Amino acid sequence: MDDRGGRAPSVALATLGCKLNQAETGDLMRKFLDRGFRIVEPDEVADVYVINTCTVTHIADRKSRQLIRQVRRLNPAAIVAATGCYVDVSPSEVQKIDNVDVIVANGDKHRIAELASERLGAASDGHADTTDQDLFGASGNLLASGRTRAFVKIEDGCNKFCSFCIVPIARGRERSLSVEDVVASVGEKVAAGHKEIVLTGVHLGTYGADLRGGESADDLNGLVRAVLERTDVARLRLSSIEPMDFRAEMLSIWSDERVCRHIHLPLQSGSDTVLKRMRRRYDTDGFAHVVERIRTVIPDVAITTDVIVGFPGETEAEFQEGYDFARRIGFAAIHVFKYSPRRGTIAATMPDQVPYEAKRVRSDAFLALSSESARSFAAKFVGRSLEVLYETTSETEGHMAWEGLTDSYLRVRTVSQRDLTNQVCRTMIVDCHDGYLSGLVESQPV
Repeated sequence: MDDRGGRAPSVALATLGCKLNQAETGDLMRKFLDRGFRIVEPDEVADVYVINTCTVTHIADRKSRQLIRQVRRLNPAAIVAATGCYVDVSPSEVQKIDNVDVIVANGDKHRIAELASERLGAASDGHADTTDQDLFGASGNLLASGRTRAFVKIEDGCNKFCSFCIVPIARGRERSLSVEDVVASVGEKVAAGHKEIVLTGVHLGTYGADLRGGESADDLNGLVRAVLERTDVARLRLSSIEPMDFRAEMLSIWSDERVCRHIHLPLQSGSDTVLKRMRRRYDTDGFAHVVERIRTVIPDVAITTDVIVGFPGETEAEFQEGYDFARRIGFAAIHVFKYSPRRGTIAATMPDQVPYEAKRVRSDAFLALSSESARSFAAKFVGRSLEVLYETTSETEGHMAWEGLTDSYLRVRTVSQRDLTNQVCRTMIVDCHDGYLSGLVESQPV
């Protein structure tokens, strides 16, 4: 029975995992708005909850299940839909969760708004007024992937099958969106007010390998140029590029100042023997060469990375080798993951699984190195004037404190009584703290 009393149905969307999931959730929000739904926060009472799950580790599985049960408690009468990689990899587990009404595979994720409308008995051909107020004013959870920064999916799937990774099973083979579709999506988000666009996918560097004929660009370079030439995007950021995919000609992308000087280059391990067991397609010499080439061409570039500690068979010597290599590279930040066996992957069946306590100690060491490297990188910018895209605000001792990001992904805080939301302002950096820089706004928004 529909007891909404004539009001528009509400939907809350919760996302776990990667930027690709965030991009897909953003597209789902638009589809729900087009069908007349109101967007509310995931911790509010809603008529429909969509949980976009992750399955990269068993911990992600657990968080997905917990979130499903949590939203059910908020509204026992709601429709709860589960989608994402956990659904694709472990559908039988998801089906056993009593709190799920609708289970949708990744390939059908785009149909969730339609399915929810049918379940609610809502008019499936109704259209809402999707103004900025509808899209951005109603829900704070849109800020991270919304008005200030938007994620645009350009590719899905992976063909590489690293020994620890379940993603090729969850997402399937590599599939690129057409240049026309990507340009159109970027254009829509820019028109809606987004100042920064993040191009995302599972395996960005192989974009276009599956496209044949009729394309104005058939690789990542061509796609980026098309976006820059055919849209008014203020900032364009690439989410991640695998080191074996980073070709020399790719550096020409950064000749345009709108492309952010931030490259996420996943290392996973700084030990060549561990990299072999991981079935990664590069060695540390090759990785170091890519980094050197990037830094030669792009001044002040932030190179960030991922590292897995405690991979099966990782000895103390291999760990130390990897740690020393990461220290020599000097990353702007290191995302550290303790290896977690993933059912269905080769690594889960490997001998010599590393005890949890050893993984914890190694993780702590890498986290300390990450903090040290991040401070060293950020300190270089003290006394310099940088462009900052301000995103969030809070009140501190009667003053409005703002927080935003430089193009090199440095977090900057400032105090201003002006509204800096979604504005790019030149800011003088005056101090460096753990995790962020302090600055003084020098100019009007640019």
